[in-house]
Amino acid sequence: MTQDIKALFVAAENGDASAQCTLGEMYYIGKVLYKDNEKACKWLKKSAKQGNIFAQDFIGAMYFDGNGVTQSYENACIWWHKAAEKGDSWAQNKLGCMYKNGLGVKKNYILAHFWFKIAICNGYIEAYYNLGQMFEFGLGCDKDLHIANKLYGMACKAGLKVGCDALMHLEKS
Repeated sequence: MTQDIKALFVAAENGDASAQCTLGEMYYIGKVLYKDNEKACKWLKKSAKQGNIFAQDFIGAMYFDGNGVTQSYENACIWWHKAAEKGDSWAQNKLGCMYKNGLGVKKNYILAHFWFKIAICNGYIEAYYNLGQMFEFGLGCDKDLHIANKLYGMACKAGLKVGCDALMHLEKS
């Protein structure tokens, strides 16, 4: 074990949230340290509980996918909500998707709209596409193909292929 890794362990054991998050990621990926999802989860949770947004995102994704933990959409939502409240646009978009689809939370199109709009305000491009779908299909709002077209256009202009595909599909129909 290198001196840097030893120092990382000391920092993590002393409560450094960044070091804990880094160790968790290293255990999860298994490149520098051997792959151990249980240890990854332990360190990421310690970091996430201290408010580390990246760790909160990571733990939420582990729960969503069931990687290293028992799959739980509810727990994914709990961790993503913590990160979203701190301004994390990726988590805000994920929460919008969870509310839109009723995964881990009761389906709520109003909250889906809310989180997608917040994610857009914070620069998350995929949220344009997701909100566009809400308007295209009238989910929680009146169906409005003009607004959907604009939102898909914004996603496409930013380089999101699925936004371009949706834009082309709308223009053909």
